[in-house]
Amino acid sequence: MKTTMGPDQTITSSPCHTPLHLLVPERCPTCRDGQLQTLSRAGLVAQFPDNLSTVIAAADMRKDTLTRDLITVFAGTGLRFEELAHLRPLNIHWDTPKPKIEIRAYGDWSPKDPREVKRIPMSSVVQEVIRRRTAKRKPDEYIFQNTVGGKVHVNRARERLQRLFPLVGIDQTARRLHWHSFRNYFVIRCLKKGYAVNNIMRWTGHDSAAMVLHYAEAMSSIDEDADFE
Repeated sequence: MKTTMGPDQTITSSPCHTPLHLLVPERCPTCRDGQLQTLSRAGLVAQFPDNLSTVIAAADMRKDTLTRDLITVFAGTGLRFEELAHLRPLNIHWDTPKPKIEIRAYGDWSPKDPREVKRIPMSSVVQEVIRRRTAKRKPDEYIFQNTVGGKVHVNRARERLQRLFPLVGIDQTARRLHWHSFRNYFVIRCLKKGYAVNNIMRWTGHDSAAMVLHYAEAMSSIDEDADFE
């Protein structure tokens, strides 16, 4: 596979056929309980590239391995930022038929629901990133670290992500495109692959099928003009 580069080093296209229909979460004034409102391709989502490989290629071009690995794991697991930031080797279970990431309270940190325990299966691509980053880590050290060995900070990581935006044709004013967008991408990919809604709920920590099905509604609007050739 080869990514086409323009003379100004802007990524213009990619042969990868993995769609990246990222959704931007915002509160809908007409929805009950702050349900998720999704924006169509004509809105802010349209500013994001059509496939994930363009963003990863931009990180590679900048030699930003940390951001590349963060994108890979976020898009492949649907983790919230603080869940990923607090990952330690002790959260990784290799001794199962399908290696998994386990999210649970540890020390003075807990997930959004302190009682929650999630086990998310890892794809081979996510496994490669986790194996490489845990190779020299102690069991209780952070897998993704900043320059002084602490956990990565959401604002610093978001700045790194936004540096890629000009390379993939995203307007720098699109501030609402952020790490959580890859969580939305993960849910849509799971739905497109036909995974059961209850499994997606268990992996993401969504407490209602209705929340997951909001993504299905967005998929319908995105796919209504699908090209079947």
